[in-house]
Amino acid sequence: MTISPATADCADGKRDLRALVFLGQLAAMYSGYEVRGVKGWAHAHELRELAGCLDWEPVLARLASRGLAIAHDASVRVPPARALVYRVTPAGLAYAAREMKEAAPWIPEPGPDAGCEGVYCTAGGRRALELLRDAIETDGTSPGWLACGEMERMWRSRSDMPLDRSFRPFSSRDLALLVEAGLAEMRRVPAPGGKRRPPNDEIRVTPAGRTAPLLCWHGRTPDDERFHLLEPGWVFRSPYLGNVMGSGH
Repeated sequence: MTISPATADCADGKRDLRALVFLGQLAAMYSGYEVRGVKGWAHAHELRELAGCLDWEPVLARLASRGLAIAHDASVRVPPARALVYRVTPAGLAYAAREMKEAAPWIPEPGPDAGCEGVYCTAGGRRALELLRDAIETDGTSPGWLACGEMERMWRSRSDMPLDRSFRPFSSRDLALLVEAGLAEMRRVPAPGGKRRPPNDEIRVTPAGRTAPLLCWHGRTPDDERFHLLEPGWVFRSPYLGNVMGSGH
C-alpha cells in the first residue's frame, strides 16, 4: 500500500488509510453488510479479521468524526445495546483513492435511517445464537442460561459437520459481540465446589434476540486476496465487477 508523506509519520494515519481503503473497496465492489439500501458496511470485527487484532473501533469512530465514514447502530436498539457498522462516505473514498493514486469510483448514497433493519452478528455468533434460541424453545419454562465453557461441546454434539477439532465454531469474542448487540446477556455465577474454583460465565438470549433479524454479509469476505494484494490500478476496481453485481449475493 502507498502511504503519503502526510500520513507516513503517523501510526493513526496509516490505520485510518487502511480502514478507508477497506471500506472503499467494500462499497465499490458491492460487498459487506447491506444497510439503508446500500452495501459496503462493516463492523470493527471485520477489520480485525482483515488486518489483525488492533482495536479498530476508535479508528472508525475517528473517521466518522471527520466525515470520512458514517456509522449506523446495528444493535437491537434497546439500551445499553450498541453495535456500530461503518461505511465510507464519498469524501472518504475520494481521499483514499487519491492516496492510492487512483480515480474514485462512484458509490450510491445510503437512504435514511429506518430503525432496526437487522442486527450485527458474526458467523460464529450465528452458531452460538442458534444454541441460545433453542435453549428457550425446547423448554418454555427454562431460563435459557448456558455455560459459555460448555457451548462448543454442545454445538459439536448436534452438528452434522466433520468433527475437526481445529475448527472453533465460535469464540469468546463472538459471544461478547452478541451481548454488545443486545442479542444476548451474560452473567457470572459461582462455580460448584466453593471459593477455590473460578466463577463460571453463563449466557442466554435476550427477548429481542429471540426474533431479531440478523444482517448478512454479501460478496467478498475480509480474507479475499483483493483486500490484501492491493494491485495499483485495481484497488477500487474489480475485473469481475459484473459477476459480483449479478451474482445475487
